[in-house]
Amino acid sequence: PLNVLSSVFYFNFVQSPMDSTGKEIPVSQVIIAHRSDSGVVESFSTIMRDISDRKTMELSLKASERRYASLAAAAPVAIFRFDEPLNCVYVNERWSALSGRPMESALGHGWMESVHPEDREQRIAEWAEYYAQSNSENLVIHGSEGRHLRPDGTTTWCYIQAAKEFDEDGNVVGYIGTLTDISDRKNTELALQDLSDRLEFALKGANIGIWEYQMNDSRLLWDERMFSLYGISPEAFSGKYEDWFQRVHPDDQDWVQQAERQTHQGSRECRAEFRIIRPDGTIRFIDSFAFNQYNAQGEVLKTIGLNIDITDRKQAEIQLQRINEELIKATRLKDEFLANMSHELRTPLNAILGMTEILQEGIFGDLNDRQMQSIQIIEKSSNHLLELINDILDVAKVEAGQIKLFCQPCHVETLCQSSLIFIKQQALTKNIQLESQIPAHLPIINLDERRIRQVLINLLNNAVKFTPDGGKVSIKVNYIAFSDHAAIAHSGAVTCDKLEISIVDTGIGIAPDQIQRLFQPFVQVESALNRSYNGTGLGLALVKRLVELHGGEVRLTSELGVGSCFTISLPIAPFCEVAVESAPPLLSSCEPIAPAIADVPLILLAEDNEANVTMFVEYLSLKGYRLLVAHNGRMAINLALQTHPDLILMDIQMPEMDGLEAIQHIRQMPELAHIPIIALTALVMSGDRDRCLAAGANDYLSKPVSMKQLVTKINSYLGSINN
Repeated sequence: PLNVLSSVFYFNFVQSPMDSTGKEIPVSQVIIAHRSDSGVVESFSTIMRDISDRKTMELSLKASERRYASLAAAAPVAIFRFDEPLNCVYVNERWSALSGRPMESALGHGWMESVHPEDREQRIAEWAEYYAQSNSENLVIHGSEGRHLRPDGTTTWCYIQAAKEFDEDGNVVGYIGTLTDISDRKNTELALQDLSDRLEFALKGANIGIWEYQMNDSRLLWDERMFSLYGISPEAFSGKYEDWFQRVHPDDQDWVQQAERQTHQGSRECRAEFRIIRPDGTIRFIDSFAFNQYNAQGEVLKTIGLNIDITDRKQAEIQLQRINEELIKATRLKDEFLANMSHELRTPLNAILGMTEILQEGIFGDLNDRQMQSIQIIEKSSNHLLELINDILDVAKVEAGQIKLFCQPCHVETLCQSSLIFIKQQALTKNIQLESQIPAHLPIINLDERRIRQVLINLLNNAVKFTPDGGKVSIKVNYIAFSDHAAIAHSGAVTCDKLEISIVDTGIGIAPDQIQRLFQPFVQVESALNRSYNGTGLGLALVKRLVELHGGEVRLTSELGVGSCFTISLPIAPFCEVAVESAPPLLSSCEPIAPAIADVPLILLAEDNEANVTMFVEYLSLKGYRLLVAHNGRMAINLALQTHPDLILMDIQMPEMDGLEAIQHIRQMPELAHIPIIALTALVMSGDRDRCLAAGANDYLSKPVSMKQLVTKINSYLGSINN
């Protein structure tokens, strides 16, 4: 400006003149204005300086800044920068993706919000310690692991690495660092640690020792459980093969060496059971399992193995074997006793009855009326004694599983009428009216006719015996169809069509508290009237067992002074085998087992509520399944063991033993472990499903259950059937 009084002015311009080659050169130009005394500019002076190096440095710095920005944006890790402890001035976009928060939220002390609350104190303490080491000689890079809590509640594991920034004087001016997402690695580490802890717990709990045999130096390496198992200290074991082998029981050494030779001859794995002798003289049983590890050339590098202390199991097996031998011996003695008893009792009776028959026919001469009456008394008493002997032997045979059923197609009406003939004379003597109510066109049923006739005669004899003169005894037959809703509600589980035969009398009746005792061997009801009636109390026990052998059940209703009704319920099973070689095991349940039908799955329903039982049985039966009902967990276990159903529907809340405990017991039995179990429960609280599945159930349905959904579930485990 020309109005300024100073005599000299400096102007600094950056220009780009060209050198001799035509290349532009960045320069710094200074212009000096010279004025006269009156202040008029008279001339200018110019100074130009080459600033190529500085300009190159500036361009390089800008390029570096751009590269750093691109690198920070593309980096797979989160980048942060602090200008002082805990004061963030920069984060990249990756930090936002990792923490689930906007980048600006990290500035200042906002980054602390992303740190997991349980880790914040530790993280602040680490930074404080790191900051306290701020000097130019300490260039240690700080590294640690920590968790970040995202706004959605998920946790991210990060590896944190940071380094200090220094100025030209060596003072710390900030920190720069990275966060690397290590969630996958950390989760894997935690899973491996959990697996390792479980394995360690299992090895300790099962008393399992681990060993290695190194081929290069022929040494045995043992873990601490091996020393405990062999009863020695690490100092007492040399690590040599011979030191271990001399601890093997002498009687088992040949067997052990034979198993080892098989391994050396190419077998990858080896297993052997042997005994060891501990220093205190005790003998332990060992189950040893080993396998070889090979190098790339197929050479054995080392052998790794387990030693499991199975002493308790072996002792139990020995004890069980001893018990089985004693049971076999006892069974043989019992069989011999039964055979001898039958022979010794029947032989004299045979002579007695034979002689009475001879005398009655007058072979030795005519008898007068008084003698004939005496012979008839002897015959009647002998026949009664023979019946008692037969009952005793039959009950003993049933208990020993020696009764064989020979099933044949049978007409029920013929069976009932022929049974009535046996007690007709006895009824006439007491003026007792006999009545039969047998529907026409009853289906043919497969059963052992002789045994069921024995049952009916026994029940009819009792009815006549305990009915006063002038009373009435009736035999009634009722056909229960599979779809008979009323019958289902009355009797519980109905797995197939059934025939019910009832013996009804107008006798003395039975007190309710005596009914359960009535079917026990050698027991009669306790009543003042007992003294008026003879008998051993074996008849009804035999009735119950013979009916159960047919897959049926016996029921009783009675009222003192009014009368009793004994009902036997038999499944109609035209598909059962004609000849059954051995009797099935007696059930602990009062429910009948339906005989097997080809391709018709058997479902065990564990349910204590009768209304629910009726619903499930009615619906599932119509869908083509056979059903068996247990009213508590203990009964469900017993029936599962006896019948091996195709699927189990398990209620959870039941008396005596709940469903969870029953499922756990079933899953511990190898022969039942594969059976699908669907838990049915009215419990719908949080965690109930997990508890059912943890106990061993395959699936879970809460009540009220959709029956269609239930059938879908069942079909998914058993395969589709025609609904």
